[in-house]
Amino acid sequence: MSRKKRNKKENFGTSDIESREIFEQSPHVILARKITKDFHFQTLKDTEEILVYEDGIYKEGAEVLIKEQCQKLMGTCDTSICKETINTIKRLSYIPRDAFDSDPKILNVKNGLLNLETGELKEHTPDYPSRIQLSVPHNPKAKPERFMEFLMSSLPDHKDRTTVLEEFASILCPHLNLELIYVHLGEGANGKSTLFFVIEVFFGEDNVSNTSIHDLVDNKFARADLDGKCVNLYADIESDELKKMGLLKALASQDTMQAEKKFKNTFKLKNKARLFFSANRLPKLNDNSDGAYRRFIVTEWKVKFRSEVDGIGQKKNPNLKFELTTEEELSGILNLLIKVRKRLVSQKRLTYERSIAEMREEWQKKSDPIPKFIEECLVEDIEALAPKKITQIIYKRWCKKYNIMPESQATFNKELKKNVRVESKTSRMDGKPTKVWKGISLNPNSEVVTEVTDVTSFTI
Repeated sequence: MSRKKRNKKENFGTSDIESREIFEQSPHVILARKITKDFHFQTLKDTEEILVYEDGIYKEGAEVLIKEQCQKLMGTCDTSICKETINTIKRLSYIPRDAFDSDPKILNVKNGLLNLETGELKEHTPDYPSRIQLSVPHNPKAKPERFMEFLMSSLPDHKDRTTVLEEFASILCPHLNLELIYVHLGEGANGKSTLFFVIEVFFGEDNVSNTSIHDLVDNKFARADLDGKCVNLYADIESDELKKMGLLKALASQDTMQAEKKFKNTFKLKNKARLFFSANRLPKLNDNSDGAYRRFIVTEWKVKFRSEVDGIGQKKNPNLKFELTTEEELSGILNLLIKVRKRLVSQKRLTYERSIAEMREEWQKKSDPIPKFIEECLVEDIEALAPKKITQIIYKRWCKKYNIMPESQATFNKELKKNVRVESKTSRMDGKPTKVWKGISLNPNSEVVTEVTDVTSFTI
């Protein structure tokens, strides 16, 4: 009985060795060995996406490359062998998603791996798993002279300039959980689109996503676009109400959440991409909590640039974007941001963050301005009359004071009726038929109202 057992055990051992020898001689195993001698691969454990090392980073496109190599090495290679070769290489190269770009001190730049604390530049190596590489070379002697001139002319207030530089520099320290969303506000021709252009060129389009603030909360696939990116830039967001603020707050706070790419497995996303948006008008929020307003930093771009000097705005430089994105200028910007980053990491917050109360007041005024206008400039009085023309003039003056884009007259009329009990009538004033609002008077205590000559004479 014991001899049979021994023979059985020996037979299993022989079978094991034979199976292994057969396996090692299989075409897909031979191909996998040859291909991995010439190329470096890493496979994300959660989704089994395979990446290939090229020019200092791990990129998509590995499966196509492996298929090409199979064909090249074998002359003819059927689909099943290609598939098995890919699967073999995957099994040899699994890596957690968060293992990429994991050292907060190391920045992958065009000409090497830069230590942000010591300034030491080392050669790229596949041994440091990285998916993000700046399109900028490190040149310690470069200075950002044109970029600073641009900021000085576009943002005269030094607090605004400091905030913008700290926002830019925060992209270089994704490990720092600031829990913020950056919103740049202005009607156009004011420099904010130039800033976004510089940021995108600086980091390279492969490292930038361009997803709207509404898609991030409403589109289940959109959040996956943030994976492996260092910044999300989206210009001219719509003023529609923002719902599902919880998701937006989670993205800003680097909370772990489920993400999904079309036709691929779901994975856990811990967003590291800084969120930048620009708008002509802020969207309404359906969340009035402190936590919602605490997430936003709003920078207003008030200076206007025109194609010709017309007394209203500064002259526009049509070549500015190209002057700001030369290799020398971008290297200078990098040197500047490294200094700003050091301060940011030390203080763990932006220098000029406004209080929640201030942010709430500004956001409500600029996302839903007509109720605020009514509160400041009108008085409800069922017997009073206010000339429509004068009311409209005061409304536009009030918008100009707070740098708000006025609504159309039709929208203004609709919103006024929604917020106040008024009637549209025609009444005689100064002996002339005048279109008026019945149910409101103009507030004589408002600074904007008193700027309009003799407005009080229309109140009865």
